[in-house]
Amino acid sequence: MKNKSIIPNIIGMIIISILLIFGASRCSGPVPQAGQPDAAKEPAVEQTAPETDAGETEETAEETEPAMEEAEAGEETEPAEETETAEEAAEPVVLTFWDVPDTEWFRDSVAYVVGKGLMNGVDGETFSPNDPVSRGMLVTILHRMAGAPAAGEQGFYDVTPGAYYEVPVAWAAENGIVNGYPEGAFYPDNGVTREQMAVILCRYAQNQGADTSAAADLSVFADRDAVSDYAVTPLAWANAVKLINGVTQDYLEPQGQATRAQMAAIIMRYDQQFGATAPPAEPEG
Repeated sequence: MKNKSIIPNIIGMIIISILLIFGASRCSGPVPQAGQPDAAKEPAVEQTAPETDAGETEETAEETEPAMEEAEAGEETEPAEETETAEEAAEPVVLTFWDVPDTEWFRDSVAYVVGKGLMNGVDGETFSPNDPVSRGMLVTILHRMAGAPAAGEQGFYDVTPGAYYEVPVAWAAENGIVNGYPEGAFYPDNGVTREQMAVILCRYAQNQGADTSAAADLSVFADRDAVSDYAVTPLAWANAVKLINGVTQDYLEPQGQATRAQMAAIIMRYDQQFGATAPPAEPEG
């Protein structure tokens, strides 16, 4: 009887042991081996990735800041580009005169008057800067500067019909800018002295409505006594407004022949200072 009671007890213990073993294997899973990463720590590794991306993004932002500054600078330079375009519309005059090199003092003056259509070369390749200015040349330049107004018939016997200076001479005489000689001649090919140029230019300025009241003290020039009485006031004005300067610090040389280079410089100064001043209005009635 004792042996029969023992056997069931043994069988029961075996069954309980089997159940315990199978229950443990279903919940725990495989046991990690030494040195193998812990799967539970993987989320921590994934969390480091956003930190790295954020750092690279910040560096990228820092690198793009100069690019943004360049774009802003480009936007600021747009008006300058528009200014350049406006300047390109008035392109610098390319001189083709062999006798007006870049090194000469009158080069810019010649470029100015040629660009404005106030003076031309004696031909396409020659300006002749040292040639004297003639009376016909001078009134033609002033006529162009005034806008080439129409004029009546001129009365000088030595002004050839159809000559380039015919209308300018008639216009200048009508407006009291030039006078002829008693015998009815104009002498268009005669040279113009520096004081004569001052007189004619002063009359032109008055005709165009410019103020000619300024007056320099000509006594500072050693050759003041060489100035003709009729030319003192016009020459004092021309010197005061820096149109006609001394040939040196001490000499004005009023009786010297005016050259084409000097004429170009004087006309440029006048145009820059006085521009196209309107003529005085005609009196009503």
